Amino acid sequence: MAEQYLNKTGLSRLWSKIKSLITGNNEALLWDVIRLNVKGSTGITLTTLPDSITEIPDNEFENLENVALTTLPSGLTKIGASAFSNCPNVALTEIPYSLTEIGASAFKNCISLNLSNWQMGQIASIGDYAFQGASRININSFNRNNMNIGQYAFSGANVSINNDLDVGNGTIGNYAFKNCTSIGEVYYITAGIIGAGAFEGCTNLAISEYYGKEISATTINNNAFKGCTSLTEIVIGSNVNALKSFNFPAGGAFYNCTGLTSVTFKGTPTTIGTKAFGKCTNLTDIYVPWAEGEVANAPFGATNATIHYNYTGV
Repeated sequence: MAEQYLNKTGLSRLWSKIKSLITGNNEALLWDVIRLNVKGSTGITLTTLPDSITEIPDNEFENLENVALTTLPSGLTKIGASAFSNCPNVALTEIPYSLTEIGASAFKNCISLNLSNWQMGQIASIGDYAFQGASRININSFNRNNMNIGQYAFSGANVSINNDLDVGNGTIGNYAFKNCTSIGEVYYITAGIIGAGAFEGCTNLAISEYYGKEISATTINNNAFKGCTSLTEIVIGSNVNALKSFNFPAGGAFYNCTGLTSVTFKGTPTTIGTKAFGKCTNLTDIYVPWAEGEVANAPFGATNATIHYNYTGV
């Protein structure tokens, strides 16, 4: 296998020098050769990896301009932290379905990615800053129960989501999609926890009317949807216990969502912050199933809204 790989990647001239040292299928020596030539001064460009590779170690190709992969091994299960961080010529078109873990900063600032119709497959965790500042990431669907998306995982990236954003009881980390203006309409959003600033500045984010415009999580943290000006009518799921807000600095779960006109609660949260809907200047109607006075802090910062108590129309 080693000889085939060296021939395939343009390293065949080295084979005669190391052949006598290799017995059997010596992957360790093969990787030593790859690292020597990719990270050394030979100028060789890496365009493929051996099919047998199942994990890419932490920091393996960090900051290398001569790594120009377009595919990854089909049996890959883990990409380590900063494995491809700041690799401007990594131009992957797909992520293997077998992958279960993407480490922190794994593809940070990879500006040549061209992921089309990415299927989440077996992925259980996407680390902090994993795709921060990366380009052209088209995700078919986030539909993995208990998936955890780290803080700033996609912040500032050129990312789009075709269908639903559903991580089950998992977590969408703080600022995970901050300023991802390329995210448009999604079917619905479901998580255990939606972190602070998770979708802050996602000015084109909208929730599909066809699927009920629902956002569902146990906790929706401060500024989670701050400045999401394309949200118009939303439904807060029955499992939501808290919509948080801070007094200083000013903010709330849906702070400054100026396009928001109507909010409907399916259940009765235990806590809604005083500025959960602060500066939602066009929010005129909030429909709730509880009686007046049952949940504190009304009108939750929505100074122009009428609260319709004991509402059962959902």
